[in-house]
Amino acid sequence: MNENALQWSFNPWRERTRAAVLGCAAMVAIVALLLASRLWAASFIVLLMAVNSQLGPTFLPMRFQLDADGVRYAVPIGWARRPWSDFRRAVLRPEGLLLSPGSRPSRFESFRSLFLPFPAASRDRLVPQVRQLVAEHGL
Repeated sequence: MNENALQWSFNPWRERTRAAVLGCAAMVAIVALLLASRLWAASFIVLLMAVNSQLGPTFLPMRFQLDADGVRYAVPIGWARRPWSDFRRAVLRPEGLLLSPGSRPSRFESFRSLFLPFPAASRDRLVPQVRQLVAEHGL
């Protein structure tokens, strides 16, 4: 990892306990429904991965890194990287950074964009640094 990178982690169980409990409960209910439907193993795995990609951020702790090359974020089996060139718009909010490949909001933005939540304890430190990094990349 780059030493000059801006790094932080976000634990939804500490920051948004209610959402984490609801997301985890929804995931358990969906897994139970999928198991009850007796799908083929391959179909079950694909559906489980799709559901987890949408619900996982509500209850799985996350780690992020922003640097000159782009954004890195932890995934269950390592790190994923998206270069700054993948994004056309950035929306900086007190609760986090939304990076979107679209120049304007769209109905499918939640599927294509990347939201990086800030922990409450680090917000005041992170917002100015993130603002500067995003501006350096024209977003």
